[in-house]
Parts: sequence; C-alpha cells; structure tokens
Amino acid sequence: MRINWFSPVPPSSSAAALQTAALLPALARRAEVTLWVHDSRWSPALERDAHVRHYVPGALRWAEINAADMTVY
Repeated sequence: MRINWFSPVPPSSSAAALQTAALLPALARRAEVTLWVHDSRWSPALERDAHVRHYVPGALRWAEINAADMTVY
C-alpha cells in the first residue's frame, strides 16, 4: 500500500508533528509512506521510514499524489 501523509513534522514541536514522528515507524512497516511537508526543513531521521517531499500550496504534484492508494491530511 502506498500512502501520502500531509502533516507538520519535526523539528516543529507541534502536537501533529510529534504524533506523526511517533506513528511513522509502525506505519512504514506496513506501507510505503511519502510525507508531504510544507516547511522546507525536516528531521533527517524521518527519511529512514518515509520518502519526504516538500510541497508548495498551489503547485502540488498531482500525478504523484494521485498514484498513492490513500492520502491523509
């Protein structure tokens, strides 16, 4: 299964970023995960479990996004 996951990620200390980082290893054991991040900075540790892609609102890579089985915002 291929999953797109749109969320803040560390180094942001928001609850959503921390929950994403905590959930990611378990999710990655069961699916191919692409993290879509708005911030241009992210923890390199995230790349152990997921592909990390930076996105700019209004310029999304729709072909790549639509190729996944599921997208979570």
